[in-house]
Amino acid sequence: MIPVVQITLSQCNMIELFSQNKPVELRVDATDQQNDVKLFLYNLARKYADRHFQWNDLEQSLETEFNLEKNSLDGKLKELQGPLMLSKGAYEAAIQKEKIVDSNFDKLIKEFPILKATKDELKQLTTDFEVILKQGEEVQKRLGDELRSIWGDSAIIPQIKERAEAWQKIVDKYLGKVELLRDVSRFSGDFGTFAKLREAYESLLTIKGLTIVNIKNKFLDPDVLGYADINMNASYTLQDGSVHICEIQLHLSSIRIVKEQVHVHYETIRTTIPRMVKNVTPEVSKQIQQFAIGRLRCSQVETALATLVEKAGGVFLHARLLMEQMEEMDAKSPGWKFDFSDLQHLSSSVYSHYDETLKRIFPLKTTA
Repeated sequence: MIPVVQITLSQCNMIELFSQNKPVELRVDATDQQNDVKLFLYNLARKYADRHFQWNDLEQSLETEFNLEKNSLDGKLKELQGPLMLSKGAYEAAIQKEKIVDSNFDKLIKEFPILKATKDELKQLTTDFEVILKQGEEVQKRLGDELRSIWGDSAIIPQIKERAEAWQKIVDKYLGKVELLRDVSRFSGDFGTFAKLREAYESLLTIKGLTIVNIKNKFLDPDVLGYADINMNASYTLQDGSVHICEIQLHLSSIRIVKEQVHVHYETIRTTIPRMVKNVTPEVSKQIQQFAIGRLRCSQVETALATLVEKAGGVFLHARLLMEQMEEMDAKSPGWKFDFSDLQHLSSSVYSHYDETLKRIFPLKTTA
């Protein structure tokens, strides 16, 4: 009989062995492939994200983002639960009425195209503020005229964003990054049914020089305040060949009416949040306000997606590993959904995921 010798490597042995080689991440850089990664992560967020908003999650985010004293906001923002629920309830009632009137409402919402842009696709191609304003004026005139001819009275074509307002947004929301401003030129359409809204979207695809690059279907995932629309970013080619990113929103008439009615609740939340944060400069207070309102005007799915995209870092393999972590949690606790805290504990890189896996396979205790 030939003796069988079993050799077991300890975790330390494995780490020493792997440390002799430099790890390499396989990144996906092509735009269409990056879009695929983001769409993959979006579907993960839709499946596993906890849709229930928690004020303490926002408090923790603010403390982390602005280096506030830990637990300095503990429980304070819950005072705003009342106006939040009044806003959300009004929107939900309006959506329910739409479903009663149109039996295909849910089907139409689910069938609406999904498109997730990369960060680079959502940047202006220039960092010159004056150029962006000038481009915005041209887009507002040329594209505005086309939308009026196609949508008629349903088209809402405002003036471009005021210079002072645009600059303040760059400072407060984008922390000085001019290229991230993409709503200098903005357009809206108001439609009585979702079927007409969908037709309006299809008409956008026929406009020469216009390319839709990002679509947020807030009817599928309403924001924290309950508001829903189709929010899109599009690139528009100007006469000199330059490209400008603009914003296009498609509204349901019934939702726009509710938006006017619940604006008082939004204002209560918007003006109260900065007053709850003490010992910060006026500039930081405005940035905190922008950050908080930005979170409330996003769905829980979109907020989760932003974190997942950051953790994946353009690595398709890590996106897959994130899915495996979620599937593992769901297998242990069927129906599991991740919240803010869970997101922070997901592996922040491929290497940390491998390290955790190695610790499970090769415990520190060596088997003789």
